[in-house]
Amino acid sequence: GIGRTSTLKRRRSMPEIMAAPPPYTLPPVGSPFLPVNAHPLAQARIVPRDDEGRETLPGYSNAILLRGVMPRKMEFTAPGVQAKDRKWRRVVCELEGTAFRVYRCAGEGWWERAVGAGDGAVFSAVPAKPAKP
Repeated sequence: GIGRTSTLKRRRSMPEIMAAPPPYTLPPVGSPFLPVNAHPLAQARIVPRDDEGRETLPGYSNAILLRGVMPRKMEFTAPGVQAKDRKWRRVVCELEGTAFRVYRCAGEGWWERAVGAGDGAVFSAVPAKPAKP
């Protein structure tokens, strides 16, 4: 074949715009597109309250705790860099208040080989061994 380099770029997900954007110009002063006083409240002066900075916050309470087993697939390790291991893995996801945590499952590997991503709601802690006759 001919040993020349291609100037074509591979399309990833969205088209990339290679041209520079057009120059931006401000509208002339007095233009209806550049209002001097956009809103009457824009010039209002805000006066701080007497107790500003001394407010007391309510006590913190955490009433949310959700936990479940889910399949996860790592697609990218960084922007534009595909992960080397893109298999489905089983993970435990936990939402506690505003904290979201993801943990690996114990015994990982047998489940993915046996059933793939499957249904994360059906879960046993150890692989079933067939009975010997």
